[in-house]
Amino acid sequence: MRWIMKQVLILIAFILAFGIFSSAGQAEPLGNTYVAGTSWFDFQHNGSCGRMVGVDDSDFVHAAWMSLPTANPDISRHIRYNLWDPATQAFEYPGGMPMDSNRNGGYVTLAVTPDGCPLFGYHEWRTDYQAQQSCVNVCGEQSVFPPPIWTQGQVVDIIWPQITRSVNGTIHLVSEENNAIGMYENRVYYSRGIVHTDSEGVISVVWRDYEGTGFDMVGWTCNVAHTIASSRYSGRVARAWLQSRRPFPTNTGTQYDNDVIVQISDDDGLTWNPPINITSFIPGDTACYNQTQNWQVCSRDTFRAFQEINLLFDEADVLHVAFTTIGYYTWNENGEESITWRKSLIWHWSEATGQFSLIADGWFNSTDPAAYQRNVNKPSLAMDAANGTLHCAYIQYDPNLLSEGGYLNADVWISASTDGGSNWSVGTNVTRTTPAVIPTPAGECLVERDPTLAETTSDGILHLTYALDRDAGLGWYDEGVYTLNDFIYQRVPADSIALAPLLRRYPLHYDSSGFAHAESFPVSAPRSMILHPAYPNPFNSGTTIIFELPYRGDITLSVFDILGREVQTLLAGNSEAGVHSVAWDASRFASGLYFVQLRSAQKNLVTKVMLLK
Repeated sequence: MRWIMKQVLILIAFILAFGIFSSAGQAEPLGNTYVAGTSWFDFQHNGSCGRMVGVDDSDFVHAAWMSLPTANPDISRHIRYNLWDPATQAFEYPGGMPMDSNRNGGYVTLAVTPDGCPLFGYHEWRTDYQAQQSCVNVCGEQSVFPPPIWTQGQVVDIIWPQITRSVNGTIHLVSEENNAIGMYENRVYYSRGIVHTDSEGVISVVWRDYEGTGFDMVGWTCNVAHTIASSRYSGRVARAWLQSRRPFPTNTGTQYDNDVIVQISDDDGLTWNPPINITSFIPGDTACYNQTQNWQVCSRDTFRAFQEINLLFDEADVLHVAFTTIGYYTWNENGEESITWRKSLIWHWSEATGQFSLIADGWFNSTDPAAYQRNVNKPSLAMDAANGTLHCAYIQYDPNLLSEGGYLNADVWISASTDGGSNWSVGTNVTRTTPAVIPTPAGECLVERDPTLAETTSDGILHLTYALDRDAGLGWYDEGVYTLNDFIYQRVPADSIALAPLLRRYPLHYDSSGFAHAESFPVSAPRSMILHPAYPNPFNSGTTIIFELPYRGDITLSVFDILGREVQTLLAGNSEAGVHSVAWDASRFASGLYFVQLRSAQKNLVTKVMLLK
């Protein structure tokens, strides 16, 4: 009987924590959707997606994607392009037009000139050197390659390009080598090109020379997360990548222990300011662990950047960065390094404030979304020039929507910020696709993948593209089967994105002074004392309690068991007005229901937490 009651409590806690993922009924997507083309490939990018949609000054919408023509992945891929006409409200080219010149074109990103010339960045095989390499295509003419790098008598595979076009017309590419010399870490490269049109209208690209090549090495990475963006008003350009915190050659790099590196140019890529490590995660404290064996405390920062970054310059030329983190522990309960395979968070960083804020919360239990996927991932930022609102699209997997293969269906969600990224709304599901049958058979799944937004809205519309996979999991990794998938353009009304409620201001970094200190955030004082639900909840060993105080005063934050016995005092004393965060290490307590009480002279507040081990 006690075992049954325990299972019931666990089930109730799970439902309460994750009831937001109700799957009842099929709703229509927000705004109108249009099919640009198809592909048997079930994803578009390994990590960062850049931009795959753009809008010109005449409101024509340009879309590009990677297309596999059959269910056989050994058949050559190609780049496809389509143009949406605002007059006819339809795409001009049925199925899309081919853009690549040779074989195996893939991983395309897109920029668009104001007068409607699309610029594509992708990689394909060079027939002259029998190697894959990043290239560009200007206005659909032909593939143009930067001069290659040679090593050991061979051309280095430098691929996965991300493209942007500056206000001055300069092409900027950031790419990555494909493990050319057998190392786990890859070099990140930058290319800068000027478009030239001769008297007969033939288009070419003049590449900047970097010691005889068109590629300048800028860093090392273990993730395909590099990306680039340019200002729409000045010569500012930003490039970013994930840098392993155990870099080559001193250590073997890791995909999971990364910082976010950002580098900015103020002169259209001619010179670059020093790289900035915007995350600088605090490493585990070995002395602390050796002395106490307290892995929760001694691991220090327990987030790490993983897999994706997205960049955007706003109307004031301020850079905004969105990136995904996973949980990372220098030690777990067994004294081993560990990560959260599914749980994830998406964060925003502002160049203006240097502050971090939460965009999307994927810190919930689920089954496997797919290879290299997390509960929330693939952020894409956009700006509403009319009112300054920031938007961020992302994928969110639904733990209730399993496929027959055991993988999750997903939707595109969009969050909004009206204060420059300091606070973000709880996301709005904009695709709202729910399979008719759960578990869902192959061919009937509805899994949106790799969303990208055009940089700005136009006439109150967010321009969104994504691939709609018909079997959950990734066929490339033998998760499910290959299906014929639509590549979709969706016109999302910006006013359909909820601006409230706001996500809570959880800290990115660990509070190194210990649990008896509450970290305050630089926000205005609340009007009343508030005790927020613990996060995560339910939890295993550690959770965070957020509370708000309207004024300075004496408070006590305590934990009680189900019999009303006080088991721990987390905080006692005088605290400043504002938002505070306190971590509770519950590793020495038994599983069960606990009550967290916040008490002042004027008010007592209580919230429930469920410890599950």
